[in-house]
Amino acid sequence: MDRGNNRLTDCSGCIRAAYYASFLPDSAPPGNGTLNDGSKTEQAVMYNLEVIGGEGDGSYRAGDEVTVSAEPVQNGKAFSGWDAPSGIRIENSSAPLTTLVMPEQHLTVVARYAPRLQSLQLTSEQNPPWRSGTITSTGEVTGPGMGLGDRGRRVALRAFITFDLTPLPSGTEVHKAHLVMRYGGTNGDVFDRDKLDDGFLDRFLVESVRTGAELEPGDYSRAGESLGQYPVSLFAENWQTIRPVDVTAALERAVLAGRNSVTFRLRFLASGDNDEDEDVIFLDTRGDRLRLEVQYAAESR
Repeated sequence: MDRGNNRLTDCSGCIRAAYYASFLPDSAPPGNGTLNDGSKTEQAVMYNLEVIGGEGDGSYRAGDEVTVSAEPVQNGKAFSGWDAPSGIRIENSSAPLTTLVMPEQHLTVVARYAPRLQSLQLTSEQNPPWRSGTITSTGEVTGPGMGLGDRGRRVALRAFITFDLTPLPSGTEVHKAHLVMRYGGTNGDVFDRDKLDDGFLDRFLVESVRTGAELEPGDYSRAGESLGQYPVSLFAENWQTIRPVDVTAALERAVLAGRNSVTFRLRFLASGDNDEDEDVIFLDTRGDRLRLEVQYAAESR
């Protein structure tokens, strides 16, 4: 009823509207994102996480701590770490199971895998036909003893060390290779300070050289690839090299070329000193005292 005009007004829908309104919560927005008190509603912003090579995909809020995981071994390769954009906080980037803090942006992280490395020790060939031994400047080939130095003014000696590569599996990828040596004795005063200072016995050269089925006189002067110069003190200290000789590059090339052996030549930079005395270093060939240490990854199968 409109009391001011003393007449009835149709309000058939009023009771129904009041009935439904009584069940709405006080804070419910009227449908336009605005609460009854006039404040705006705020919806959480979600960001996508993509995990390549692992698990943890999903949508997350900025600041969420998210667990990501990867298999320790996948397709024959071992997990080696997580790749993520700069500034992303990963608790332990080298662990296959770890957490990260979601940034205010979409994010992709990648699980890295690398070949599993294996180790092998190869010992030099010590049986005839001689592929390891000594060759003199006069063309004499002897084995299996290996020496470098001179027999006086006119005869120089060079040592040759050959390793059989057939124990390495097919598809080998060489990562590191070190030549480890000990000396078994000397003739003359090889480590005499005066001789070291005269420039003959102070340093020796390691070379990679291609040889045939057995050592030949021509191998003495055959062209080789230098793998570095080293002080003779490598032999003098503790009967073993202070540091192994890095021959990784030479072994890589031999394996890639499909060769079944590799040979190293040791010699002093000069062919001899200026006296008639014999000055020779002999390598210790017993057991594994002369060896090639190889770290490699085999082809996945």
